[in-house]
Amino acid sequence: MTPIVIMKFGGSCLIDKSAFKKIIEIIQIYKNDKKIIVASAFNGITDLLLNTTHNVNNPRVLDDNIAILEKKHFNAIEQIFDEDSEHYIKAKAWVDEKFSELEDTFSDIKE
Repeated sequence: MTPIVIMKFGGSCLIDKSAFKKIIEIIQIYKNDKKIIVASAFNGITDLLLNTTHNVNNPRVLDDNIAILEKKHFNAIEQIFDEDSEHYIKAKAWVDEKFSELEDTFSDIKE
């Protein structure tokens, strides 16, 4: 029976291109095992989301925080994928969609 390896990478591990490469190296060590991989939010994202929800009625803070959140996620995509790759395009589209949903959620909270 092939063992199942569960790996969890915390936000402090998700900071830049070299960190992502190290994660890939770690995952490759277990290439013959079944894996469950769990990734936390990027470093600082959880606190920023909490701050955003507490300031949902302050348009300036809300807009600033969403811009920071988007920038962190798009920077991560740029760190991980080549700009002309299919993965880059799909990841960027997925993040765009999720941020649209996030903005809708914050709009619903305000109402």
